[in-house]
Amino acid sequence: MKQSPLIIVRRLDANHDPVYGGGAGDFLTDIYAVAQIIQTSLLLFQGEWWNNLSVGLPLFQQIISKAENNRQQIIALLIQQTILGSSTFVTAVTNVKFVYNAPTRSFSYACRVQTAFGTVGVTFEPGNLAVLPIAA
Repeated sequence: MKQSPLIIVRRLDANHDPVYGGGAGDFLTDIYAVAQIIQTSLLLFQGEWWNNLSVGLPLFQQIISKAENNRQQIIALLIQQTILGSSTFVTAVTNVKFVYNAPTRSFSYACRVQTAFGTVGVTFEPGNLAVLPIAA
């Protein structure tokens, strides 16, 4: 007997617009739903959502607004905090890899996210993002 999904969200297309017209195929469940929630959490800038200005990645407030020592550690922790706060089904963030390019002031971030449904692989670089369930 198939277990009912614990979480269901509407699927987003490549432009992050909701998908309609495909019936049940327009929805994601469990690990795929959590993967999409993580992705949208990283794409949401803090202060962007009018209903709750405190949610989202503090890109302008804390990541690119100040030049300090140890920026890499601070940025990695802020991304990790955003991922951990994205869903109650996220249980841990492991295998964090952060690469900072000082001359271009760009960075990339990768990790594995443990969820109640399995592991999700996350790679994040502003402008490019991948969040994929990892086969068990």
